[in-house]
Amino acid sequence: LRKSQSDDNVAWGYMKGNAASGHQGIDVLPYFKDAATRYNVPLALVIAIGKTEHGFAHETSEHDDGVTGIMQIKVSTFNGARKAAGFDGADAHELKPNLYVGVAYLAEQYRRFNNNYQLAAAAYNAGYGAVINAGNRVPNFDQTQRYVQNVTAIVTAINACEDNRTGPGEAGSV
Repeated sequence: LRKSQSDDNVAWGYMKGNAASGHQGIDVLPYFKDAATRYNVPLALVIAIGKTEHGFAHETSEHDDGVTGIMQIKVSTFNGARKAAGFDGADAHELKPNLYVGVAYLAEQYRRFNNNYQLAAAAYNAGYGAVINAGNRVPNFDQTQRYVQNVTAIVTAINACEDNRTGPGEAGSV
């Protein structure tokens, strides 16, 4: 991230500098921005989750733990959330529905935990029940602790670039 980036390119600069090309070379940057706006969640958080989940890569195969796609969302979670996200009948393995339903689910966690992005990230990773059972704290699971640390580092980097700009930003500070 460079201080000299234009106001409109802070988040995109981060993504481009961190291999944000999607499945089959599709430019996923506009999808990230649109999904963040549509579901009213900070773009910096959406970017951080996308990077932490799978490095912005979209693969259509399902992993042993039942996750797939750019947002590495569980197929069961996708199927439960897709109608409310406006993607009824969509397939979890498709790029755009996977991203949008994943962001809609993230936004649900963000609101559930009073706009606390670290708890939202923990809930996205370990499930909201795990966060609640941990007393509304990040659960003491090694993977979830590392996940939240990674998300925090990315959000902090994006926000630091925004702080060095003049004028209104669009990266969505958290």
